[in-house]
Amino acid sequence: MEKQNLFDIKVFSNGEVLLQSKKDGVTQSKTTTLQYFLSTFGQSFSTFETPILPTNCRKIIKSSNAELYIFEYPPSVRSIIYDGETYDNVYCPRAIFVVKIANNGGRRIMSKTDIFLVDPLVPFNENMNLYRWCFNNYNYYKDGRSYICWGSANDSYENILNGNTANYGAFFNLYMSSMFNNHLEPDISYSGIKQETRERMLNVILHLQTEKTFPMSATYDVHDTVSTIIARFKEGSY
Repeated sequence: MEKQNLFDIKVFSNGEVLLQSKKDGVTQSKTTTLQYFLSTFGQSFSTFETPILPTNCRKIIKSSNAELYIFEYPPSVRSIIYDGETYDNVYCPRAIFVVKIANNGGRRIMSKTDIFLVDPLVPFNENMNLYRWCFNNYNYYKDGRSYICWGSANDSYENILNGNTANYGAFFNLYMSSMFNNHLEPDISYSGIKQETRERMLNVILHLQTEKTFPMSATYDVHDTVSTIIARFKEGSY
């Protein structure tokens, strides 16, 4: 949905300030002096508190008993742990990370986590296409079901979950720094990645150590968007 400007502040050279609000087709105007405006606004601003949003958070949608967090993470070069061995300088593509936090008997639980890839050049918007690809401890089914297994990182994510919500952005880094396992092999079809006797996930990691462009042709289009996920969350079906 396109954003609408609902409030305008205009400062003129003669020291007057024009305040205009626009809502439902009705415009209201007030004029005051710059000195009075700065004094009044300064007092209000100093006492006005806003919550600290999690790092990389794009959207927070709340219902009566749950919260949906939409995160966006730009491409990055990371160290990847695979089967106990660390591989440095691995290119990791731009990702959308979705976290649903629910209240269960007065206790906060992470009821769903999801990860998608997006085109590296498309500006963030709710209708951008989302793509599947297999990361560590992650699997998906073409009927839309998916899951993340936190494995050995379970205790760490519980600590984040029960702490300040401003720290929820750490979920993604925790997930990406946990071990990549070979029991969830990615369904990859891409000619640029050598298909040898090694596990396919290891082939991908080695490929992304030298190639700093992620092969979007190896992803699976889920025909889903941030907008449709938000809609399902509001309906109670996500």
